[in-house]
Amino acid sequence: PTIACGANSIVYDRQNQQSWYLIYTGTSTYCVNFNTYYQRARHCKFVNSSTIADRQGAYGNYYQEYVDCEFVCPYGRGITLNPSTRLVRCSAHDCSVGFNISACERLIFLDCLMDTCGTGLSMTAAVDALARGLTIYNCTTGALATGAAYGWRFENCILAHCGNAANWSGGTNQ
Repeated sequence: PTIACGANSIVYDRQNQQSWYLIYTGTSTYCVNFNTYYQRARHCKFVNSSTIADRQGAYGNYYQEYVDCEFVCPYGRGITLNPSTRLVRCSAHDCSVGFNISACERLIFLDCLMDTCGTGLSMTAAVDALARGLTIYNCTTGALATGAAYGWRFENCILAHCGNAANWSGGTNQ
């Protein structure tokens, strides 16, 4: 089923809530705000079709898990992540920034895809993360690290057909 948020947002503000097989559409600052700990989304799609900059398909708080989810936000971020989040087989496409990580640690990305984004993966002050099996292609910048972004492990990742595959302008990588 599709939940048409319109100019409103869905806010999940209780712990341990789960979303399965839902499509969220809207134009607000974010379609969905997983505003507290231990939220899970599986087989969901988040589409923010606003033409205003800096919008988000979804925003996730601490200890989130996204499995087989899709994020679309042409004028903003597919999803903004916080510490201890796990993304498995998720995709972000047609976004200004696919996956946005700021001031985070202990993230896990497994078999995720970023396609046709301004920046596929943006890491600002994001530390100690594992990215395994990422595919980033057709992005202006594939991966961008700024601020104190360090301790990332990239394993079996593909960055292809990006104007600038990786830019570690402010961080270090291990």
